[in-house]
Amino acid sequence: MSNEIFAKDLYKIITKEDVDKAVSYLSKGKHNLINSTKYDVLLPNGNTLPPKELMRCTSEIMGYSLREDGFAGGQVNIPRKKLGFKIVDKGGNPI
Repeated sequence: MSNEIFAKDLYKIITKEDVDKAVSYLSKGKHNLINSTKYDVLLPNGNTLPPKELMRCTSEIMGYSLREDGFAGGQVNIPRKKLGFKIVDKGGNPI
């Protein structure tokens, strides 16, 4: 994929629908996801997904290859919180 995008630029154009498509895709099958260290995205069904993995998948669905320079841990949660997704710590507590 040659359409590279920095995370900070992806955050400016990402929509709830884009993230929903990635959630749907990741929820359908077995994927080798890298576990998060501190936070997860809480899905309506109670399952969780690692935020960085969800962002990588979302960028691919949008037709981009995510450049991970500056792809910081806590920063990846900000756009999803703004879109209405719930972020929880590893104990299940909302942040």
